[in-house]
Amino acid sequence: MRATTSRTGTRRGATKKAPKKKVKKATKKKAAARDTGGKGRAAKKKAVAKKTASKKKPTAKKAPKKKATKASRATAAKGRKRSAPKPSPARAPRIPPVPRERWTDEMRDVFTIFEGPEARYLGSKFKAVMTLANHPELASAWLQYNVVLSSKLTLSRRLIEIVILRVAYRLHSEYEWTQHVVIGAGMGLTREHFEAIKQSPDAAIWSELERLCIRAVDQLLTDARIDDELWRKLTLYFDRKHQLEFLFVFGTYSMLARIFNAIGIEPEEMSEEERRQAIFAEDGIYAGLTGK
Repeated sequence: MRATTSRTGTRRGATKKAPKKKVKKATKKKAAARDTGGKGRAAKKKAVAKKTASKKKPTAKKAPKKKATKASRATAAKGRKRSAPKPSPARAPRIPPVPRERWTDEMRDVFTIFEGPEARYLGSKFKAVMTLANHPELASAWLQYNVVLSSKLTLSRRLIEIVILRVAYRLHSEYEWTQHVVIGAGMGLTREHFEAIKQSPDAAIWSELERLCIRAVDQLLTDARIDDELWRKLTLYFDRKHQLEFLFVFGTYSMLARIFNAIGIEPEEMSEEERRQAIFAEDGIYAGLTGK
């Protein structure tokens, strides 16, 4: 049967096929559009979710730091001065006093150097001596030297105690401070003196010589020397013997302060009478042990 031709010029019965290339291009375009649309919708959903989460958890803005003014710094410094330092918490010393069951004859000899024959049987009443007795040879030589330092010097005992207390305060030695507050009170030092030891050397309560000695202690602790001008002023009061005595008192008690601090020797217990004499019962014996 022959195919007939319509008026439009197309042959009836013939099927018209779309070009393959155009179909492929159209398909690719639709697929690309679908992919792009899907990615766009996913990105949009992600952005919305992120925005919602940020609304739920707002980030706190840090307040801008205020510049410290002179007035604020002065107030802060004033507040620091007012706050009384607390005593360090009690803990076992690193080298404990020798217990009675371990006393040797050499150790008993050490006890007698300061406290006489009775101490041979009773032991020393001082924790420092009982601690040093762990090394009898060293302790014996040291304590015999200390007898000279404590009883044979020509410097006034009051001046010696002022020097020792300044050293103890500056080096944060609780043991040395407690011991010499009591001894100093026996030498005529009062509460005002103990408070002044924690302050500038220029306090009106000091004599010129006492002021010079406190300055010399500070220079030795800071620079390990005394400057020429201060030394010249000291020589107006000290002869050669006094100069050496002052330096040995300083050197001895600054060394002891460091030894006691390193070992952690606990301060001696004080009777109410000793506290009363020291004029420190109300404020606490450790007040001020933060000096620098």
